[in-house]
Amino acid sequence: MPQAEKEKLLAEISSDIDQLNPESADLRALAKHLYDSYIKSFPLTKAKARAILTGKTTDKS
Repeated sequence: MPQAEKEKLLAEISSDIDQLNPESADLRALAKHLYDSYIKSFPLTKAKARAILTGKTTDKS
């Protein structure tokens, strides 16, 4: 299934759920805003992520 089609289906499902419970819509919007801000402020490249996951650090003390 193409990514665009998945996103469209998820948007439809989440909008149906949000109509039933407006509080969850607010929380979902807040979570998305926090996530976007975090990603913008702390970029993580594949190399950095791989180094973190393998436990390697740049500190050579």
